[in-house]
Amino acid sequence: MSRIGRQMQARKRAYRVKMIIVCLATGLFLALYIPALLSALGSVATVRAGAAQVSGQQSAAKSGEVLVPTLNLALPLFPETNEKTLSLGATLWRSQNQMSGTAGTRPVITAHSGVTNHQGFDRLDELQTGDHFVVSWAGKRTTYAVIKKEVVKPQAVRKTQPRAGQALATLVTCTPYMVNTHRLLVTGKRVRTGGEKAAVQVHQVYTTNRRRLLRLIIIGMSGVILFGMIVATLSWQMKKGGGSHESKH
Repeated sequence: MSRIGRQMQARKRAYRVKMIIVCLATGLFLALYIPALLSALGSVATVRAGAAQVSGQQSAAKSGEVLVPTLNLALPLFPETNEKTLSLGATLWRSQNQMSGTAGTRPVITAHSGVTNHQGFDRLDELQTGDHFVVSWAGKRTTYAVIKKEVVKPQAVRKTQPRAGQALATLVTCTPYMVNTHRLLVTGKRVRTGGEKAAVQVHQVYTTNRRRLLRLIIIGMSGVILFGMIVATLSWQMKKGGGSHESKH
């Protein structure tokens, strides 16, 4: 093989190596990007559209939402607990009669951790005493402040009962993350906040999630453009190298 032929072979090998590296880097980027994008899409869309996706179940008017401002989390809240509703958001584990927010009531609200289409209660363990969460039901918003966090065995959730004279609410999810042998319970006590303050908290959650989605879309578009430029540059270099050798030959 001539020297020019050897150089061409070396260029082809280098091109293939570079393309493999680019493809691996792209695969890693997509593995991180796609779950984040799906979660962001879910955070923005499921509260508004979730109820409509549960065909044959309770009407959208009877659904609500759960908002956790500290976590920038907004989930639709459904009156029945099953795999369909859990895949879309949070569900009411106990009777709807517990949703009034008055003394002696204690709604228990469950959501999955580790689902891909929305954030769920993935970060529920990050809540601290005093953090607020808002439960919206039948057009009424009730704000609770966290007073207790505990990890229990699954069967212990049934013992979560209302307390006389107290307006409580408990959020429940599986723990440890992706192991799911126990249940994390976060209990809040109703606090009196003005309707205006609650509305501001809700607006902040929606705004933050929309901005997060916008950033991810921009990152995705930039990634596509960068990938195209790299591939085009490598191809151009390969063709240029081949053309120069042919002209010399």
